[in-house]
Amino acid sequence: MIDLQAKRTFWAAVSDCLVEIFGFPRSRANRASSALRKKVERSTPSHHQDIFYHAEPIDIAQDIAGVRCDSHECRQKYDAILSRHDW
Repeated sequence: MIDLQAKRTFWAAVSDCLVEIFGFPRSRANRASSALRKKVERSTPSHHQDIFYHAEPIDIAQDIAGVRCDSHECRQKYDAILSRHDW
């Protein structure tokens, strides 16, 4: 089972990806990531949540944004986000 702090860090990284890589306003990024988190945690059995949390935060952000970002610039921004969150 994933602990609460790890989940908070994961979703903070998702929100940061939406803002810093995909250009979402912070409020929209927070709403979108919170909505998906609630959906995952309400509708997914806990053993499946563990699998969900093995995804990369940028993959979840890409799904929310509906855009893929595979460039070197995206990778640099993503690495900085992960570093900031001690991921």
